[in-house]
Amino acid sequence: MIDKEMEVLKSQQSMNAINGLNELIKEVKEGLPSIQPPTFVIQGRQDQVIDMNNPTMILNQISSNQKKLKWYEKSGHLITIGKERNRLEEDVRACLRTLSWDGGDENADISKGKEQRIWW
Repeated sequence: MIDKEMEVLKSQQSMNAINGLNELIKEVKEGLPSIQPPTFVIQGRQDQVIDMNNPTMILNQISSNQKKLKWYEKSGHLITIGKERNRLEEDVRACLRTLSWDGGDENADISKGKEQRIWW
């Protein structure tokens, strides 16, 4: 009897988790157009968790004028611990170097002390 009740409870908890996740996904999608800061979207080409259309959808929905999508061909869902983690680190650093950190020209390249007109 207890085993059966536990199975029902687990099933209900799973449904609550799925419903919560679906609600979160809906909220995130609705909020994408409000994203205006420079945005770097990354995706592992071998990812079997995320829908491969999502990164492009995200890029198309955000309002930022400075946005980039980078695919990591040999990576799965966890790029930060995968084969291309060092490449990702280099890419993030390159991206960050192009941003203005003083509130001035958002296209200023702070690493070189001069302006860079095309965002990374």
